[in-house]
Amino acid sequence: EVIHAIGAHHNDVEPKTITAVIVQAADAISAARPGARRETTTNYIKRLQKMQILSRFVLRNHVFSIKTSHKCIAFTFDDGPSEQITRDLVDLFEENGGKASFFFQGDKAEQYSDSVRYAAERHFTIANHSYNHPRYVDLPCSEVLQQIERTNKILMDITGVRPTMLRPPQNAISQWQALMIRIRCNQLIVNCNIAPTDWALSSPDDLAEFLIHAAQPGAIVCIHDGYPNTLNALRKTLPVLRRKGFELLSMDEMLKAGSASPYRNININNLHS
Repeated sequence: EVIHAIGAHHNDVEPKTITAVIVQAADAISAARPGARRETTTNYIKRLQKMQILSRFVLRNHVFSIKTSHKCIAFTFDDGPSEQITRDLVDLFEENGGKASFFFQGDKAEQYSDSVRYAAERHFTIANHSYNHPRYVDLPCSEVLQQIERTNKILMDITGVRPTMLRPPQNAISQWQALMIRIRCNQLIVNCNIAPTDWALSSPDDLAEFLIHAAQPGAIVCIHDGYPNTLNALRKTLPVLRRKGFELLSMDEMLKAGSASPYRNININNLHS
């Protein structure tokens, strides 16, 4: 009865509420029938998935792009920080009158804390990209939460601000993990709708050409910190986008420019396919 009631009003029910209902119901049944909780909770989750309720809640905590008519684009960088290229990226965006976002790993942030601080002091978005880059789908929820919270603490100790956004390594995450992140961490999962394989490129010109042609209002670009070719490609890309009228926004700025879209609106691109 509870599940069907939630299903009838899923647009008005927060994920925290639905999870609390599942756990409370499982607790009650477990008290009456010891050992039944795990099976009952799992069955409830399966029924929610079958009704496509869980996926709707999960999508509400994802953003792939921004719905806006404003000519803006967000460049996001995974896998940093690096000793020097993080700073070079910050300087490059400032030279072109814009900002960007960094999804930092905790282990690298510990090693290159000055680079984290350099970006944060210039009001670039600082976000969470795990502690040491495991695939979340291969981990239990408890270890995923440890990865996230450990990195949150490291970044907060460096910048004074707790990250409000994260990106799972390889964007690999289960629905249940995503729901737990919404409830336990209260952080937005930022995906992307433009993702060239910049780490594998030998030619910055190919990447620059692709980015210039793929750019569109509200796009979120996922590329990587620490790669000289990516930096060199952006030296060509950013001035062209600025001449075309694009604003280069951080994710904090981007979320104020329009409404978050939980669906990809263009294909993820592999320049080697």
